[in-house]
Amino acid sequence: MKTSKDHYIKFDEKQIVITKAFAQAANVIGSSAYNEIKKLRKDYPDFDITLKTSEIRNRKKTHKDLTLERMREIVVKREGTNSLKLKVFDEARAEKVSYPKIKEWFLREENFKDYDKDEMPEEKAS
Repeated sequence: MKTSKDHYIKFDEKQIVITKAFAQAANVIGSSAYNEIKKLRKDYPDFDITLKTSEIRNRKKTHKDLTLERMREIVVKREGTNSLKLKVFDEARAEKVSYPKIKEWFLREENFKDYDKDEMPEEKAS
């Protein structure tokens, strides 16, 4: 596989894969990208030219359902109502510490790192 930043060739699939930016630049007659595409077509006349597709990876763990109320429920469940961590949590809320700061503290605490959605309270029928 011959590679470049703007394009590469897949010999086994008979494809010339180009980026979107390279394709737009190649639309300008006389540009270096135009001349490169022209050369590639001449060198590989039976190869298809396709646009590169980007891979979207969802490896990042999101905390979509982790509200302040949810965090408090987990602290109470795991530490108890008289725990120091609950007092710290309630004090932070009383002092109007921002949600990102509280969430950062919550996720940093060893006992709460492994919280998961299985502990979500069931939705109440209304």
